[in-house]
Amino acid sequence: MKLKNKTALVTGASRGIGLSIAKRFLSEGSNVVLSYLAKDPLSTEDLGILQRYKEQCLIVECDVRINQHIERCVEQTLSRFSSIDTLINNAGVAHNAPLTETTMDQFDDLMSVNLRGAFNMSRCAIPSMLEATVSSSIINISSELAYLGRAKNSAYCASKAALIGLTRSWAREFSPKIRVNAIAPGPTSTRMCDPNIMHEEELAMELNNPMKRFGRCSEIAATAVFLASDESSYFTGQCLGPNGGAAMY
Repeated sequence: MKLKNKTALVTGASRGIGLSIAKRFLSEGSNVVLSYLAKDPLSTEDLGILQRYKEQCLIVECDVRINQHIERCVEQTLSRFSSIDTLINNAGVAHNAPLTETTMDQFDDLMSVNLRGAFNMSRCAIPSMLEATVSSSIINISSELAYLGRAKNSAYCASKAALIGLTRSWAREFSPKIRVNAIAPGPTSTRMCDPNIMHEEELAMELNNPMKRFGRCSEIAATAVFLASDESSYFTGQCLGPNGGAAMY
């Protein structure tokens, strides 16, 4: 087990990439705190699966737009497991609209989740990570679109590019005590990016990569395990791209 006796806090963990990361970390021996939004709870089926890991698992409601929720989430994590060895800033939303049709309220809401949420969660978790006797890591979930850009997705692309900026800055600020890396997935089959409900044009755009397919959440989770484990002990300030070759950097 690559993560035995470690503790991970995963935001946006009720579905998709976040849930897949949480499950994989549990299978690798890690304690895991799954934070979720009240309006988007874990399914009954997933709660049943997590039941087998009940000693390793804590499920916490947390809206990363709200300071008090973040502070409570960090406090509950430390109270239950005493440490945060890996913080995975995964919570995110998307907004697909032309720039001139995007309101400032929509822009602010997207940034409050994708960027401010990651910033504030890290700000609250880092003091305990710095006090720990062992090194720890932060993994920010970005996107291939941070590099590629996309028409009618400027706010989303900007938020994901900013996460890479945070990653590089924090790597310089907190290494070697805390390693900070990012993952920039390509099109991955989730509810946010569901190939089954896409228009033909959208589908063709997402499949325009050398691998000619969508990624699997399990492939993103495997990348997160690598970055959280000792196998990546010389990685910091990096962004790994499980994206089928859509963005090459």
